[in-house]
Amino acid sequence: MASRTPAIRWRAPLRWRERLDAEGVAAEITRDHAIAYGLMVRAVGNSLVMAPPLIIAGDKIDLLVSRLRRALDLTAVHNGISSRA
Repeated sequence: MASRTPAIRWRAPLRWRERLDAEGVAAEITRDHAIAYGLMVRAVGNSLVMAPPLIIAGDKIDLLVSRLRRALDLTAVHNGISSRA
C-alpha cells in the first residue's frame, strides 16, 4: 500500500536531469531551515516528510506553506540555484 504522507523531493532543475544531490544533503538543509522557522519536518533521503494535523484551519495551512517556502528558498540559495532569500 502506498503511503499518503505528504512529501517534497529535492531535484536539480530539469535542464540538469539529475538529483540535486545523491546524499540527501539538500533535504537535511531544508529540514534545518524549516525547524528554525517552527515547522517540524523529517528528512528521509532526498525527501521531506511532514504530518500536519488531520483537522487544520486554512490560516494554519497558509502558515505551514509560507514557512516551508522560506525554508526551500534558503536551501536554493545555499545550493546556488537562486539568489532569492
